[in-house]
Amino acid sequence: ADFEDALSPSWENLMKGQVNLKDAVDGSITFHDKSRNRVYKLNDQTAKLFVRPRGWHLPEAHILIDGEPATGCLVDFGLYFFHNYAKFRQTQGSGFGPFFYLPKMEHS
Repeated sequence: ADFEDALSPSWENLMKGQVNLKDAVDGSITFHDKSRNRVYKLNDQTAKLFVRPRGWHLPEAHILIDGEPATGCLVDFGLYFFHNYAKFRQTQGSGFGPFFYLPKMEHS
């Protein structure tokens, strides 16, 4: 799940992305393509979900800390972790996920 290059970072898109991640972790995510009348859903077995938050250099203007925009990467991480960690532990057991790819670490 890519919040870095594959997403236009509007607040609406970011929140929809978080909802989609929660649905994916819960196993309830689906998509209905009305033009083809097809429904897509997760298989019983899925690949490990990696989340790629926004780069460290990107601000989140909707959340201010001491009057300054929060770091977008930490907002993406925090929302995902807060809303999904318990489900990961419940379904996967201890020592499993969630997994993150933190972009552009070589320049931070």
